[in-house]
Amino acid sequence: MKVMFTMLGCIVTNLLSLVMILLWNQTHVTTTIVFILVNCISEEFMALMNKALQRLNQLRTFTLDLNKLRGEAKVKIIDTARYSLDIDPSQDRIDVLKRCRIAIPAEYVVADFLDGYVNDQVVDHNNNDPYEWAWDVLAHPHYQGVRVEVKTHFVHDRANHKPWINVTTGKDGLFPNGSGINLGPMFKHKVADCIIIFVAEEVSQNVIRYTPMFAGGIDHLMEVVKPSRVGAGGYIMHKF
Repeated sequence: MKVMFTMLGCIVTNLLSLVMILLWNQTHVTTTIVFILVNCISEEFMALMNKALQRLNQLRTFTLDLNKLRGEAKVKIIDTARYSLDIDPSQDRIDVLKRCRIAIPAEYVVADFLDGYVNDQVVDHNNNDPYEWAWDVLAHPHYQGVRVEVKTHFVHDRANHKPWINVTTGKDGLFPNGSGINLGPMFKHKVADCIIIFVAEEVSQNVIRYTPMFAGGIDHLMEVVKPSRVGAGGYIMHKF
């Protein structure tokens, strides 16, 4: 209802401001009205999109005990690890499981923070419909139901950690043939409306601290990702 009134107010304001123009030139009236409607809808969507991003940027550092995860998180961890190993059986099973066990719980924190829910579909690039899998969290309608990609960069040794995060778009795309966080689906399919990236570090056994280091849309992400100087992938500068 609030959105409807805001849009109506926008439409009325724009129509009144163009009365003299329409009286002076009565041609293309329909085109002008359509333009106003589209412009108002676009402005309102961006306002709500900004509301979701503002909310994401309010998320502060949090700590999770991996021994106390909710049941659905445990199921998704196992399913995601299994899928990853099916794609690349050469991976170490323990490493894959640990990576998923650290990354996926962050999705549930983001979902709770946006009053939404986690996508329980396991990533499947053979599925022709990326709208089913190319996002992690769906926000509540009062955050415009934005689709959020959640990524985590694990720090093994904070003292010796370099001040950047490696990213890649896979075998092709803007930052190909690199390593690190895979941004390929987000850039290629443009299904996720925004992304949040955490730096994660183990502060004690099975206790992980998550620090948000970036939250924004694709355009903002493009501003912070730089191509690698060695010609493979890209990177994002960050500091604790």
